[in-house]
Amino acid sequence: MTRSFDLAILGAGPGGYSAAIRARQLGLSVALIDPGLAGGVCLHEGCIPSKALLHAAKLRRMAMHEGALMGLGFAQPTVDVAALQNWKRGIVERLESGVSGLLKKHGVERFPHRGRLTHASGLELLNDKGEACDRLGFRNLILATGSREKRLAALGESPALWYPRDALAFGKVPERLAIIGAGIIGLELGQLFCRLGSEVHLYDALPELLPRRDRRLVASLKKSLEGEGMRFHLGARIDALEGQTLAFEEGGAKRREVFERVLSCVGRRPNSEGLGLERINIATDASGHVDVNVWLQTPLHHIFAIGDLVAGPQLAHRASRMGLLAAENATGRRYPWDVRGLPSVLYTDPELAWVGIGKAEAREKGLEVKIGAFPLAANGRAQTENATLGSMELVCDRVDGRVLGAEALGSQAEGLVSSVSLAMEMAGTAEDIAAAVWPHPSLFEALGESAEAVDHRAIHLFQESAARRPEA
Repeated sequence: MTRSFDLAILGAGPGGYSAAIRARQLGLSVALIDPGLAGGVCLHEGCIPSKALLHAAKLRRMAMHEGALMGLGFAQPTVDVAALQNWKRGIVERLESGVSGLLKKHGVERFPHRGRLTHASGLELLNDKGEACDRLGFRNLILATGSREKRLAALGESPALWYPRDALAFGKVPERLAIIGAGIIGLELGQLFCRLGSEVHLYDALPELLPRRDRRLVASLKKSLEGEGMRFHLGARIDALEGQTLAFEEGGAKRREVFERVLSCVGRRPNSEGLGLERINIATDASGHVDVNVWLQTPLHHIFAIGDLVAGPQLAHRASRMGLLAAENATGRRYPWDVRGLPSVLYTDPELAWVGIGKAEAREKGLEVKIGAFPLAANGRAQTENATLGSMELVCDRVDGRVLGAEALGSQAEGLVSSVSLAMEMAGTAEDIAAAVWPHPSLFEALGESAEAVDHRAIHLFQESAARRPEA
């Protein structure tokens, strides 16, 4: 007999497991279906392992380069790859165990299978051979199957080819590493391996690095990364990977370079195939995304889609928030997806973070804005941490001062921008941020002073006063 649940969830990543726990908190019976471990790509192959390794690489660089500035001497640090991987693996295992424990305590029933829709209120479970082994019924369904890496045809199937999951499980630091794609993943992994001792070359088809971000901040970040030894090849086209030889075109010239490893970071594609969506007339676009309304419902309103299945930034925290809302809406509530400030962070050192509208986008849209910028070089805590590169920039509506967005480069940029995200959700203004008392010494004083700088009142930055300065 087919078992039936109030809510079935396909996918146990950040969106899926968050939805499962919230649904149980709301009293629903829940089936969580995923052949893998709880946490998905983020926990096992992305966010968490990469940040663990980046932290280790930062410590190595600090010992090698920064200690001497402070009168501290260290022996040349070595890299025990096996020990480093064990440390990273321990973090992942503890977090996965915690999530699995919470799912169990909340009474979520888990099915270690793939799921495929059979009709609008039922699905079949597939074993590792792709054969149907059971069936489940549901009143509501959340599609949370995430995404996978895109494959670049020109790279083929060379044994030298890595994808991010392979790179994070490295058994040896490559002497020469090529990275295809200078986006967030490519930059983070590029700095990781550069700091571990690799000669790193980053290739990207675009002529500019991070084209949607502030040009001045990106230029500072790029210069810093180049200072560590990373080499950028922008506007380059990849022709082929033959063994360990990468063939590409750069500046109109055909070139060939030999690398120990070539890492592909050219984006991700939604896992929408094989779900049986065509059986219930739920279409996907050319990129594989599922269309949803503001309530995260597909055209069949008892079926929801969240996370990387839905067009937009591919962020774990976006998926988690969507999962919570979809679970609420599966009970008949009406919580719309109307997030005003969705932060993004590039976890290089220094970090680059942003939320809402940057000043370049504001000008492109013809918005009347005021900009408040404060350099970290003028911040006491940044000086004490030898982390003065970067600045905090706040974008506000020219008329009412409402915060529209922010961009930050520097140490703790994630925290600075997260605070702006909170202000945006509360429809806060620059005056609201300036009115808060920020601890001294802290990087967060830079946020307060950027808010003061919106109206030319920053104390630790010379500005013509608003009374004397003509409107820009």
